[in-house]
Amino acid sequence: MSKFESYRSKKHLLLLYPDCVEHVSALEKLKATYEHVGILHDKDTDDSGAIKKAHWHILIVTKNCTWNTAIAKELGITVNYVERVRSEEAACQYLIHNNEELKHHYDKSEVFGTPSALKMFDRALELGEISEGEKVIELIEIIESSEKQLTMSAFARYCAANNRWDIFRRSASIFIKMIEEKNKELKGIEL
Repeated sequence: MSKFESYRSKKHLLLLYPDCVEHVSALEKLKATYEHVGILHDKDTDDSGAIKKAHWHILIVTKNCTWNTAIAKELGITVNYVERVRSEEAACQYLIHNNEELKHHYDKSEVFGTPSALKMFDRALELGEISEGEKVIELIEIIESSEKQLTMSAFARYCAANNRWDIFRRSASIFIKMIEEKNKELKGIEL
């Protein structure tokens, strides 16, 4: 266990095998306990083209940050089957291999989960289909089309609520200048 990093998070990705009794039991426990979305990968192939051992990938969501070791202990599995989720969007995309050209693409109808987690999954798929450039253009258009003065707090709130925080954070100084320019324009001040 020392080779596995302990961490706390609200989202964890589990790898479970249907031929392992402990893993089947863990799947039943997590279905009754956690918000989750998952899929059975039974069509993956290795480099030689042979079908890999069937396995589930399940993204679980907790209300509070939870230790990966606590999740593993509660589910009765070893911690090496619990992985940190750095990007909810990327984890959801991976469930169906949406952005994996060389892997079997699973149909989203094969995905199972709780209603709220399935909504999160659908939203992540939609967001994954929008390029970063398109997201930036969307934010620029919001600023440019505003008919009243904008505040940074309202713009930041919009970005956070619409899964654009990463774009906002990386480009905040540019957006600040654009909002200042737009507010001056709306006041009738020449630039």
